[in-house]
Amino acid sequence: SAEALQAGARAVMLDPALVSAHNNIAVVYIGGGDFVRGEIACRRALSLAPDFAEAHNNLGNALRGQGKLDEAEGAFRRAMAIDPDYFEALANCGAMLRDAGRADTAEPILRKALSLRPGSVDAYVQLAINCQMQSEPRGGTADIKASDEALNLLTRAVALDPTRGEAFLLIARILAGRGKTQ
Repeated sequence: SAEALQAGARAVMLDPALVSAHNNIAVVYIGGGDFVRGEIACRRALSLAPDFAEAHNNLGNALRGQGKLDEAEGAFRRAMAIDPDYFEALANCGAMLRDAGRADTAEPILRKALSLRPGSVDAYVQLAINCQMQSEPRGGTADIKASDEALNLLTRAVALDPTRGEAFLLIARILAGRGKTQ
């Protein structure tokens, strides 16, 4: 929002070395879809604190929003190298890799994210989508096993949040694909 940007700009004006202010400005820009300005603010934060994992994660989001997927992966991986248990970086990197058609690479990253937050509905849904993607091109037993796992993950997700429409839609798609529409 404009107010958040104004407050962030004021904080930076008062203390140009305030890393968290640059990072917060980046979050506002990225949240508003201005990925270029978000990237600039992240790079300012990182110029002041090169090992600030959150800024690397945000940089990954800004780069992903611009379609710079290789650079985004590098930023997410840097965040994960700094903090191997950084849930958001794991979840963001895994989702980006999956969406880029690299479900096999995404799988261990998404599994680790889920292991860190076993109560996260989003983590269950993201891993389920990944499993379903892995099941589609193969056929045979691997296809059924991955699809079964996706269903199990989605069942856990809706048990945690029965209002999660996306999870029910994914369950319906999997079952319809199997011919179990009743």
